[in-house]
Amino acid sequence: MLALAWRARSALFGRWALASAVCLALVGLGLIATGLTRIDVAQADGSAASTASGMAHELAGYVVFLGMIPGAFALSGAFRRDPRLARAAFAARLFAWGLVIALVLAVAFQRLEMVGFGQRLFLAVWLSWLIFVGLQLRTAGRLSAPGSNAVSA
Repeated sequence: MLALAWRARSALFGRWALASAVCLALVGLGLIATGLTRIDVAQADGSAASTASGMAHELAGYVVFLGMIPGAFALSGAFRRDPRLARAAFAARLFAWGLVIALVLAVAFQRLEMVGFGQRLFLAVWLSWLIFVGLQLRTAGRLSAPGSNAVSA
């Protein structure tokens, strides 16, 4: 995610590119924090002791889940304004809405005590978005900067 944030900022131009890079960098830092902290595990009787690590993990998870959505919408806005990526802007916007729907479903599944399923659904949409965006930014990197007629090798 940090590499994607860096690439979005270096390959794209304008305020939407900056906004997406900031959101994606926060998501990347949130992912690192979730990996460094332990989740609180329920005991055999169903109770769970709340620990500092568990609270940090949960907070970092919120940063990840909630940071992805504005980052995805900002990136679709940057795509729309970039002539190299304008044709991919609609699909990028659909992916952003897909993340919103997946997050709503993840919350609904959590209420149905199917937390893992909802999280995996969100992750599937997120990873699909990640692959799509990565390929688009890779293609944009091969093309010239906006306003230039040259194409790089």
